[in-house]
Amino acid sequence: MIIGNSKYHFPLEDILADIDAYNISNKMKTKPNKSLSKVLLDYYLHDSNKRFLTFINTYSFTDENSEKVSLFQERVEEVTSLEYVKTWPANDVLKKYKKHDYTQAELTALGNAFLSYMREQVMKELEKPLNTKVLSISFDAVEVSWESNGNPAETHYKIAIFDEKNILVEQSEWTSGLKVKFENLAPFTPYIVKGKVKVKGLDNIETDWHPLNRFFPAGSNHIFPLFRIFYNKAIEFERSSK
Repeated sequence: MIIGNSKYHFPLEDILADIDAYNISNKMKTKPNKSLSKVLLDYYLHDSNKRFLTFINTYSFTDENSEKVSLFQERVEEVTSLEYVKTWPANDVLKKYKKHDYTQAELTALGNAFLSYMREQVMKELEKPLNTKVLSISFDAVEVSWESNGNPAETHYKIAIFDEKNILVEQSEWTSGLKVKFENLAPFTPYIVKGKVKVKGLDNIETDWHPLNRFFPAGSNHIFPLFRIFYNKAIEFERSSK
């Protein structure tokens, strides 16, 4: 392992210090009226347990000319490009430790090691949505809302509806919001809400489906059995009359 191994001049203390510095800098930009001492206190009390997730979610770059957004993995690939390194100010630091001229293969290996380490850390920090609520909008539509559960801004969520046999019925697109809507569900039919979470900048980092809630469109639990009986009887009558 390269990261965290002082033998490779990449100790864990360095990467934690760099990531915290980047996160704190961003926090100060979004809250310019807060003093540095308050920003530091807030970060280390509330945000440092999500430092890697916060870093990946915010470490992106928007080109002013093309408006193209480079997300985390693309940025790592950019800064480990041989052409980039040749003009990079940190090249002076690299020269201090290198025994020969770097090759693109070596730089790519370094970038991949960094990506692998970040994926591992982020997976430890991702949390399933919290306090999921299901609001019946009509007999066949519901609105599902949830809380971030400490995941930082730009964390993406996907919510899905499963039937009682655990078969996927419908799922949302990935969203950084905290609310989605589902329509054309079978009225008075039990469903299970599940959710998964991923970071914005790495598509291959996502959690498994987490069960979040149970519901049925329209009505409340105490009137559900009665409605279900009427609904089933109506279906039977419709079939028998054909």
